[in-house]
Amino acid sequence: MLRAVRDAVAVKLAEGERPYAAALALAERPELAAEEVRQLAGLRGASARLRGRIERSLAGRVRA
Repeated sequence: MLRAVRDAVAVKLAEGERPYAAALALAERPELAAEEVRQLAGLRGASARLRGRIERSLAGRVRA
């Protein structure tokens, strides 16, 4: 189910929309591999702020 949400977020980002809250919520979910979430940061619609927040969320997984 989370991969389906990730795929939907990826489509929205690629279309230029900004589903940032959903992307950040996915970054906090340990069920998804970090690389799966990092792919979202590389899409056309991902801002520098989103990329940084995704990385911080992923880094927080390790410390938790």
